[in-house]
Amino acid sequence: MSCYVDPLFDTRGWSADWPYPFACHLMADSDEELHAMAGRLGLRRAWHQTRPPHSISHYDLTVRKRARAVQLGAIEVDMRFMPERERVARHPILCEICRRGPAPEHGSIGVHRQNAKGQPGIWRCDAHNELPVDPIVQEIIDAIEGE
Repeated sequence: MSCYVDPLFDTRGWSADWPYPFACHLMADSDEELHAMAGRLGLRRAWHQTRPPHSISHYDLTVRKRARAVQLGAIEVDMRFMPERERVARHPILCEICRRGPAPEHGSIGVHRQNAKGQPGIWRCDAHNELPVDPIVQEIIDAIEGE
């Protein structure tokens, strides 16, 4: 399980409620880990953002809090990370074997699609991509894809 921070972005003029010129997001693989890191950074639980309009659980960080989060072990990610996590939260892609979604600690952010004919088919995480597909499941997939 990990915590993540995306790059700083310019927030000048965005909101009177946020007086800082730059911000980023603190995210984690679980709310438990997110709140633990937020506590270590001295953030109030009331600052936690989740649910619409905020699709994934996160805290906003200032420049100094971001630097401290990285010192405490948060992983720096690019600006695509949060939107990708939002997309996966809305439409999860799960490995047909372990039922886990794409996550860095589970092989990679990417997943693979394959079927017996080498065409797109079942979603597999990196850890399970090389395992054979259940024949009954494969028949169903091939029938659907053959239509």
